[in-house]
Amino acid sequence: MRMELTGVRAGYGRFSVLHGIDLSVADGDFRLVVGPNGAGKTTMLRSIFGIVRPTAGRILVGGNDVTHASPRELLDHGIAYVPQEPSIFPHLSVADNLEMGLFQTGIRGKAAEDAIRQVFERFENLARRRDVAARTLSGGERRLLELARALMIKPRMLLLDEPSLGLSPIMMDRILHEIVAINNDGVTVLLIEQRVKAVAHAAKSISILRLGRITKNGTAEQAQDDRWLANALYDEGLEPAA
Repeated sequence: MRMELTGVRAGYGRFSVLHGIDLSVADGDFRLVVGPNGAGKTTMLRSIFGIVRPTAGRILVGGNDVTHASPRELLDHGIAYVPQEPSIFPHLSVADNLEMGLFQTGIRGKAAEDAIRQVFERFENLARRRDVAARTLSGGERRLLELARALMIKPRMLLLDEPSLGLSPIMMDRILHEIVAINNDGVTVLLIEQRVKAVAHAAKSISILRLGRITKNGTAEQAQDDRWLANALYDEGLEPAA
């Protein structure tokens, strides 16, 4: 699924965060978005998913204008979002958490059962703990559960906000392995991540976000180039991305 952001501005009340985001993500891409803290990365994902309403600009996904769409409508367009902050229901079982992933979609009955079965086939460690309360899972397992729940709607685009936050390197590699597999299945991925070097090798492209603007776009090879990354992240020139 292709996505285009053109001149997107957004913020919170009188506080402006995005100052004209221009971003093009090709169908099937694995786009890594990096930038300093406070650059607007999370706000950009929230704007795409309808949590923060843009004050200007346009967002096209799969050729559809979703600039002012609600999160519920975006689910119908095949867009799933895994936020940075924990989003599981700790007192519900693993299986019930997955079912909650379908709560707003209207998917019920056998279709819901099939979706849960397919997810458990993919995440066998979650299947083994399907009936235990989610609060008993480790931090990495909870992240896997959030990722699995996002797959319940069979998304065509997956928005991920720092899924490795607070995880060990081993668990981070496990999460990244699953994200790569999801992308290989044809799902477009837009990933925000602070641990750039740990995930750059998996990305197909990279964008640098600074001070509310995309300032540079690069290839998978450039994402792994220390000199290119240093110049892109810390160069004082803030020319718009080509």
